[in-house]
Amino acid sequence: MDLKGTVIKVFPKKQISDKFALREFVIRTNDKYPQEVILQVSQERCSLLDNIAEGEEVQAFINVRGRSWTNPKGEVKYFNTLEAWKVSNESAQSFESYQDHSSKYNKGGIEANFMEDTISTVQSQDDDGLPF
Repeated sequence: MDLKGTVIKVFPKKQISDKFALREFVIRTNDKYPQEVILQVSQERCSLLDNIAEGEEVQAFINVRGRSWTNPKGEVKYFNTLEAWKVSNESAQSFESYQDHSSKYNKGGIEANFMEDTISTVQSQDDDGLPF
């Protein structure tokens, strides 16, 4: 499962115990009715958020986790967690994709081939050397 949206808050890493750390972040979905959803990463995945800034577009791949807890009064409480296992920066990917395509044009790709074909066609059709 995945969620796409704009990062509105990245929280610092919390060291819960000697063996467990987590980090939370909030994204606003790009739906018709945007939702602000808190997600978390844990353990070594806390570093996934090191290069994510507030205001960036991201895609978070998540697992839904659930658990129960019995309080001292014997009441059972239920909790849900949205655990992200991969977070990709959509803004950076879009820019990289643009760079990939623009480099094709600069290295004699589609645009260059089109221009060469057009020039050779016009030159072969010209009797007097004028383009009109």
